[in-house]
Amino acid sequence: MKPDIKKDGPLIGRTCNAIDSATHQRLQEVLHKICKNSLDGLRSVAQELLLSSEDARTLEDALEYSSEVESVPGGENDTDPSDSQADAEETGRKRKRPLFSNKQRYEICKRCKKEFDALGDLSGCVIHEGRVIPKN
Repeated sequence: MKPDIKKDGPLIGRTCNAIDSATHQRLQEVLHKICKNSLDGLRSVAQELLLSSEDARTLEDALEYSSEVESVPGGENDTDPSDSQADAEETGRKRKRPLFSNKQRYEICKRCKKEFDALGDLSGCVIHEGRVIPKN
């Protein structure tokens, strides 16, 4: 659920100010704590920093990953669309599909060492000629 800007505006402002002035290490500690203590927080952070299983498989050839794309269990909230209603009723539960992959959304290019968004334009780099290639 999104915050109500009118009601939560002052808290949003103060929190954003605290984020802007926090150290890199403090931000990492806070994100780790959020991920360990809140499933919604974990999903939200994973959604920002990891590629979905589907996106990672789609980008696998373009990014020339050095290791296979794998689905990461945990954080599931979708049911498998291939599961029929009859199957769900027969087993008494619906099968969950992993939402996220083992691949990061933001990678560092092997060639120029600059960060790029794997969901962005992969056809060329503004720093060098040719495609961006992830380090890992």
